[in-house]
Amino acid sequence: MPPPFSRGGGVHYKDDANSVSILNIIRYNETFSDGGGVSFKGSSSNFLFNRVANNISGGDGGGIAVESSELTKIALNEIVENECDGVGGGIWCSGYIPTPSLIVWNKIKNNIAGDKGGGIGVDNLGASIIILNDIEDNEAEKGGGISCEGYLPFTEIFRKYYYE
Repeated sequence: MPPPFSRGGGVHYKDDANSVSILNIIRYNETFSDGGGVSFKGSSSNFLFNRVANNISGGDGGGIAVESSELTKIALNEIVENECDGVGGGIWCSGYIPTPSLIVWNKIKNNIAGDKGGGIGVDNLGASIIILNDIEDNEAEKGGGISCEGYLPFTEIFRKYYYE
């Protein structure tokens, strides 16, 4: 196996990479830093109908890391069995985001975070709108399903489903 990359073990979108990713399988990737499967840093992207599974991050965002990324849409994905040492086993949102990320209609299951937000972790100015996700059987020291912590200028959670 090749050595892990420093960010975005499977895919890394950076600096206005206004992309659309549809119908991909992103699995068995590893990174020393953030985003075991996918990393969005400073980009505005649509991430739809993908499977993100069995990825590992030594930092935050075992499956997906969204950092300082405006208008990133994460919808209709299956985000399962990812793991990170920090925040957000499934999805991590952080950094200055003037327009919130949209996380909607995803299946977020069996992810593990070493710190907080087993399913979804939002912190340090990470603005998000979290709607109609199935968040099930995730683990973390704090917030097994969802953790929102720090200064959050705009985070809304609507009709969430999460199970222990």
